[in-house]
Amino acid sequence: MQLIQLNLNHCRAAQDLLMQTVREVAADVAILSEPYRASVGGEWAKDRSGKAALWLCGDRRLRMSNILVADGFVRAEVGGYCIYSCYLAPSLPLEVFSGILDDLS
Repeated sequence: MQLIQLNLNHCRAAQDLLMQTVREVAADVAILSEPYRASVGGEWAKDRSGKAALWLCGDRRLRMSNILVADGFVRAEVGGYCIYSCYLAPSLPLEVFSGILDDLS
């Protein structure tokens, strides 16, 4: 399974480049922070804020299962592995940040 991970900074151009890059490197799963939007094609899972996402972009036999959507992160089982995408803004209050870390652990 090929993975790619990056922060798209909520930028449409960056997401367009991602679409091309996953084809070129034959990525199966993209682990994303701050996606522009859930695109057409593949299977998507996003956290409650929409700032952390997993995208099944390659092998059509792969599926997401045991998906957990929370504040600050999303988790899914893919191909026998648990894959997480997290995004915690640096502006979060310490109490909120600590709570999300507790949930994540």
